[in-house]
Amino acid sequence: MVLTLDTKTAVFNEPLYTPRVRKLLDIIMNESGDCYMIFIDALREKGFTVIADELEIIKSQQRIKRGSEVMSTKDNPEEELTKHDTTSQNTTPSENKIDISMNETPLDHSAYGDNIDGVKVILSQSCDNIYLTDLDGDTPIEKACISESNGIDKFKSIVSKGYSKLNALVKICQSAPNDLIRLIFDKMVYDKMDESDQNGIIEIRQLLLQGCSLDSATKNNKTLLHYACEYSTLATVRYLIDNGCNLNIEDSWNRTPLFSCCYTTANSVEKIALLVSSGARLDVTDKDSARLLHYSCAFSSYEAVKFLIDNGCNVNNVGGKYNRTPLFYCCVRDSPQAVAKIQLLMDSGAKLDVRDLSNQTVLHKACQCSTVQVVKYLIDKKHTVNCVDRYNRTPLFFCCDVDVLQAMDKIQLLVASGAGLDVKDTDNFTLLHISCQCSSLDVVKYFIDKNCSVNCEAINKTTIFFSCCISDTQRVDKMKLLLSKNCNFESRDKEECIIEAEKRGYHETVDFLKSVPIKKWYQIM
Repeated sequence: MVLTLDTKTAVFNEPLYTPRVRKLLDIIMNESGDCYMIFIDALREKGFTVIADELEIIKSQQRIKRGSEVMSTKDNPEEELTKHDTTSQNTTPSENKIDISMNETPLDHSAYGDNIDGVKVILSQSCDNIYLTDLDGDTPIEKACISESNGIDKFKSIVSKGYSKLNALVKICQSAPNDLIRLIFDKMVYDKMDESDQNGIIEIRQLLLQGCSLDSATKNNKTLLHYACEYSTLATVRYLIDNGCNLNIEDSWNRTPLFSCCYTTANSVEKIALLVSSGARLDVTDKDSARLLHYSCAFSSYEAVKFLIDNGCNVNNVGGKYNRTPLFYCCVRDSPQAVAKIQLLMDSGAKLDVRDLSNQTVLHKACQCSTVQVVKYLIDKKHTVNCVDRYNRTPLFFCCDVDVLQAMDKIQLLVASGAGLDVKDTDNFTLLHISCQCSSLDVVKYFIDKNCSVNCEAINKTTIFFSCCISDTQRVDKMKLLLSKNCNFESRDKEECIIEAEKRGYHETVDFLKSVPIKKWYQIM
């Protein structure tokens, strides 16, 4: 169907047309890129599925015809056009050309935008472009897997036509769960991975496209089974095990696929049980001497922790960079079911009076990273609230760190439980020093209201006012609060603070400091 200028004008003259109608007609008359697909998607959303499907098939057939016309110029080198020459040829406005400037072929367009029938039509005509990449480095296979329309079916069709000699890839298409294909090629799964795993799965993808086996490893020695255990389903893990993937292969951090099961809560205990029943070893440690129970306490489910304990994992094993027991790992930020896991560990014999390399306790870690519920549980279990680490810092100091969850609630709970406020670390920093530098205005106000001194100095004569100056948050508000509470502000303080604020680019703070008059102690008395 072609809309002529007369047809367009006639529609515009309808009394109920809207700017959206005008835009839609412009898209149809001057199609480029994905605009045609936007129109088809709009038809489908409105319920015109049959019409949309027909238009997609017609679109694919037109692309094949135009694609063959463009590629035929390569038969005669003297007539061959560059991509820029092609786009500059005289054409009528109604012609719908391939976007040669993006190195995209009809198969690229169809794999990304059309339904499965469009892909099959193109593949039935030619497979010449099946291995070509566009400017983004994507092949038609990768275009299919980021498509929102029948991506998996398109992938299988392309593989069956052009990759029949790649045994592992063909076998995946024939017998693997679709979740395995998604793990390898789907952008939605890719986007959920951390950066190192994104690079790894791309490496696995390339290995498979080169004909390598299912058990091929990346440069970091991670295999598909590692990635499946963390990012895919139980069915995917079972498929890889059934097809001979190594259960005990170690990556560059000496971590087996079982470790990957402990990074997630999705079917973690089922995956662990399957691996163990298939021969995976539980008595494994990584390069930092951390064990499965450490990681499951940090990232996985209560059920996974219980499974490991029930299968003989030691609840008091020391591991990781800081020689910590699994209890510490329950106190990391966002650990799921933290209180329940701590209770399970303690019921299973975990010791509460343990310290790491920095002489920190579990309460120190909980105050810094975990929730007020975890802090309360530990206090209720008689954990001392005034214990100190190697720098003489009590748990209260850790409540004053940067981005602490529920900081005020934790501080109030500790103080109500007997935590001392008149404490200093080995460099003479007080709670007010640390909170002025790292925490919020509310925390600073709380300590001032509790009569913490605003005029004490730490090492190198660091004042509390200076601590505000180097804070990442609410600097001026904290300074104003200190000044309102008779904080000493001498010329030395002013000069040092201005120099430091200028060095850090805190222009608003510099302007404020310059406006503050010198305030000596004898003027305060």
